Amino acid sequence: MKKISIFGDSISTDPILKALVEKKLSDRSIDAKVDIFAVPGESSKDGLKRLYQVVQGAYDYNIVFFGANDAALHYNVSPSEFVENLQRIASTLGQDKTSIITVPYLNEKLTSKYRSNEQVAKYVEAEINAFKDSPVNIINLNKAMWETRNPDKFIIDDGLHFTEAGYQLLSDLITENIRKKVE
Repeated sequence: MKKISIFGDSISTDPILKALVEKKLSDRSIDAKVDIFAVPGESSKDGLKRLYQVVQGAYDYNIVFFGANDAALHYNVSPSEFVENLQRIASTLGQDKTSIITVPYLNEKLTSKYRSNEQVAKYVEAEINAFKDSPVNIINLNKAMWETRNPDKFIIDDGLHFTEAGYQLLSDLITENIRKKVE
């Protein structure tokens, strides 16, 4: 059985994510158990303080999904600090068994004045550039959301968190990423 951690902020806390990933992996004949290490309101800087929890589990694959808060202006985390935090996380967990999900699209009409897709784009670009020559995989959720032509369908009425369709997309991307690692 493969052990998988999902380490992140509030978007990762919904139990539907764990259930969907485990089911989709099972449907692909991959026996896996997913553990969620997610705390609402955290930035990658906060995540570093509890990274030891994930390390203790000795996971086969680690999915890291911070950034929605890091990219919010009132958190005061620059793109370079964000990337440094992600690099520390990936190095600690093992780069060859870590994948990082990009900061997702958000609905600017519904979210706070401290969040914008223009700001998010800076963090996504920093993530992609920081890991392009690394064994760490990037799961470009932001791009996948934009490519649907209606990314708002993935976001609930707070402008940030996911609908069931959002979790379906996210779990598809995670499942495909893990499938490639297993094969």
